[in-house]
Amino acid sequence: MTILVTGATGLVGTRLLPRLVEAGMDCRALVRSGKNLPAGVTAVEGDLFDPASLVRAVRNVSAIIHLAAVFRSP
Repeated sequence: MTILVTGATGLVGTRLLPRLVEAGMDCRALVRSGKNLPAGVTAVEGDLFDPASLVRAVRNVSAIIHLAAVFRSP
């Protein structure tokens, strides 16, 4: 099972991802450029506002854990 996590570098995501990996889950995270992730997590560079990056991120995913939030906007 492959799980995509959005908001992976946020408060909840940074605590959840290592636990998912430890439980044997295949984890993927949608992240902006330059963000670090725990070992065992595949980074998919993208943005919630970029539909093309979302298509790449969800390809062959069994579940999505959506933790991302928009705090700053124009």
